[in-house]
Amino acid sequence: MNDLKPGNMRGSHYLTFFSKKKEKKSYNMGQLIGLILGPLLFALTLLFFHPEDLTTKGIFVLAITLWIAVWWITEAIPIAATSLLPLILLPIGHVLNPEEVSAQYGNDIIFLFLGGFILAIAMERWNLHTRVALTIINYLGTSTSKILLGFMIATAFLSMFVSNTAAVMIMIPIGLAIIKEANELKNDHTNSASINKFEQSLVLAIGYAGTIGGLGTLIGTPPLIILKGQYQSAFGEEISFAKWMIIGVPTVIVLLFLVWTYIRFIAFKHDMKELPGGQYLIKQKLDELGEMKYEEKVVQFIFLLASFLWISREFLLKNWAFTSEVADGTIAIFISVLLFLIPAKNKAKHKRIIDWEVAKDLPWGVLILFGGGLALAKGISSSGLAKWLGDQLRLIEGV
Repeated sequence: MNDLKPGNMRGSHYLTFFSKKKEKKSYNMGQLIGLILGPLLFALTLLFFHPEDLTTKGIFVLAITLWIAVWWITEAIPIAATSLLPLILLPIGHVLNPEEVSAQYGNDIIFLFLGGFILAIAMERWNLHTRVALTIINYLGTSTSKILLGFMIATAFLSMFVSNTAAVMIMIPIGLAIIKEANELKNDHTNSASINKFEQSLVLAIGYAGTIGGLGTLIGTPPLIILKGQYQSAFGEEISFAKWMIIGVPTVIVLLFLVWTYIRFIAFKHDMKELPGGQYLIKQKLDELGEMKYEEKVVQFIFLLASFLWISREFLLKNWAFTSEVADGTIAIFISVLLFLIPAKNKAKHKRIIDWEVAKDLPWGVLILFGGGLALAKGISSSGLAKWLGDQLRLIEGV
């Protein structure tokens, strides 16, 4: 009965009050501001912005661009949902018809990235990505400088073909395992401050390498896909996979070297030459992986085939009548179909190398975002807004 005393009831009420879960709001303050500001800018632009040398369609596209941009930036609604607005607004403004707008969401570029996602998932499913990363690090040596460089090269290489985030998340646990092993194997002569500096440098180096590596190929990072689409739309020329790699890969090499030099010898300079247990742990992890399995060999072969086709398309496939119309997206879907087609030996896990279950793991929102960006770009160019914006920059001509 003591539990029912008023004091205890007050205490119980007090604890219950503070243990209540806070109600999740539909919109936070930033989202709410964006939600209102987007349509408001759209309306104000249509009502009060009427330059003589810009068509009505151009004004309308400028207005919807401001609306969509504000919603993208503030995430008033999910970014992918905002990316569907061109399907509604461009036909309403008589800028493009529905067929022209929706065609942008099925652009070859979208399928290039879709195929890249499927290939990345196949590598992750059968653990090929881990083997590639560990092999690169193992090959480069045992010194702290070489291990740091090895992690950066492995991360950058993976990032050329899988997402930057995925590449970094693959490498970070391996890096932390090496640090943990080093701490366990250190002796009286090992400087703890040096291990601490190396740990910081390794984590940051992996992060930087993931971002840098994405510049190497067109499927390495989403902005390059948008660049490819915009370049083709604006100049009528295509940036092929091989053409971009001629610029991208040397850029990656130079940036990796600069970042490695800065991190190793300036930002986190230390006196530890060899890392305790570093090479041992890498070899141990490679031994744990065992012999390359059949499924890994298949994914490796398809990965190499895709790389060869993407790189050689410009000077090889285009010169054959049969394959002259093949684009990067065509190759991406071709290798995706192969992954869906080839059976797996380890049927306890999966019947085929890739099955349709992967569809739920694909970042469809990113693909819709690309489509929305391409549709908006098409509207900007066809409405005359792009030309008008270019004319406004004549004041800085020659700068």
